[in-house]
Amino acid sequence: KYLNDEEFLQEIQSDATPGVYDTVNYAEWSDVIVGEGIHFQPPNANTDLYPNVPTDTSRAFIEAECLAQHNNDKNKRRYCVNNRVTTAIADAEFRDLIEGSCGDGADRHCIVRRTCPSCQHAFHRDIYYKRLTPLPPAEGEDGGVNMLNLFMNEWKDDIKNTFHVDFELYSTYEDAVAGVNEWQACNFNFDGIGFPRDCGPKVLTGTGWNAYIHHNHVGSANHHGFYVEKARA
Repeated sequence: KYLNDEEFLQEIQSDATPGVYDTVNYAEWSDVIVGEGIHFQPPNANTDLYPNVPTDTSRAFIEAECLAQHNNDKNKRRYCVNNRVTTAIADAEFRDLIEGSCGDGADRHCIVRRTCPSCQHAFHRDIYYKRLTPLPPAEGEDGGVNMLNLFMNEWKDDIKNTFHVDFELYSTYEDAVAGVNEWQACNFNFDGIGFPRDCGPKVLTGTGWNAYIHHNHVGSANHHGFYVEKARA
């Protein structure tokens, strides 16, 4: 692990021994997709995996362009690093993982998981998002959505992300697979606030939402990471 000016960067990969802050079984879950604090990881933008994406959507280009728009203010660096989520590359990789073939006998979307050891409420410390309907088109297409940004910064339900219709939330992986004990309360559509806003198992409960560009974040999700269930062989 390494300490930079802002937070710990956890470099644990799927073939490494989990560290003291790491509770994810990498045999069953992807490496961290994006996270903050002890799970700090910028969105991936691997142009080798997606050669058809224009090179001007690379990480370095987007960060440099963002900094230039802010007169190269070093205090804007974190915002600009996280602004890479707008890239088609990062969203494409996230979509590919979700659309992998998961399930025991019955094909389904792979489950998205957020761990949050710093979250105030226990039920916000481990949440499972199970997609029930096909993903909406990618950003740039008619009705398109940046799915990764949906989780990071813009938790909305007016973009084919309707609670109890397009997805369910669960407190355990076992419940998510079985489709039982789904959460009953959820809200959306506050600019700059990401997953899961105030969603909870029974009633709306705040402080557990993450935000990568919100400047007045007073919640407790300062240490969190997103993962996707690995597709079955």
